[in-house]
Amino acid sequence: LGELVKADARNLAIQKAIDEYEHSEELNNLIAEYNTQQDVLADTYAGGEANDEFKAAIQMRIDALYDQITEHPVYVAYVDAKLA
Repeated sequence: LGELVKADARNLAIQKAIDEYEHSEELNNLIAEYNTQQDVLADTYAGGEANDEFKAAIQMRIDALYDQITEHPVYVAYVDAKLA
């Protein structure tokens, strides 16, 4: 039964999408920057050091990165494969 599951086209598609997701340098760089920007924003709110304009600029960058990530073809294929 395990071999049948492994050979199923849906499983192969999921594995391919996962592999592409894990090895996409561009996508992983976007995700890394997104996480870094999230950390910076959290730190500015925790420390109260930055002004609202700085916080807004970071949030705008986070929003732009989010859009780039969720619209990236590798990410879209990954999500589609997981939902199939």
